[in-house]
Amino acid sequence: MGRFSAVVARTETTLRPTEARAFDYVRFIFIRAGTAVLYSEFGERPVRAGDVVILAPNTLCGSHPEGSLTTTTIYAELDYLVDQTFWQHADALMDRYHAWEFISSRFPDSAHIGLFTNEGVVG
Repeated sequence: MGRFSAVVARTETTLRPTEARAFDYVRFIFIRAGTAVLYSEFGERPVRAGDVVILAPNTLCGSHPEGSLTTTTIYAELDYLVDQTFWQHADALMDRYHAWEFISSRFPDSAHIGLFTNEGVVG
């Protein structure tokens, strides 16, 4: 990814399959247009425009687009997310450890795919 940054966002359109890769970052992949089949240790899962994919660090994931696929991916460093969670909920969390438990309880799996709505991620 080049120079270190706590958060990086990239938008890209792809027409060809991408091989499964893992990153040291948490990835939030917003499917903006098109459809694809994601494949990884969680099996194969179809995604379409409006879906968001959340991948824990070191989770392999690749895709087979069905035509063109446009995504915006946010790469976020895990310690940064824990710190932001702690400060966002400082009135309810005692320390960074409790912030980590809070995040882990909301996203217990290494991969989560759902529809992104105004209320958050559903599914």
